[in-house]
Amino acid sequence: MASIILFATLWGIALREWNGTGRRTKLLVSLGLFLLISSIVVVGYGNYLKMR
Repeated sequence: MASIILFATLWGIALREWNGTGRRTKLLVSLGLFLLISSIVVVGYGNYLKMR
């Protein structure tokens, strides 16, 4: 599910769907992407440690 949200948001950025939005909106989208990527890394690292 996280990868779907991540891919769709990045695709929207690539197609310039976020043009015309306010600075706060772009900041919140960027923060959301950062948190989503961070959570994916943390979960992946946790699974890596579990498998060791």
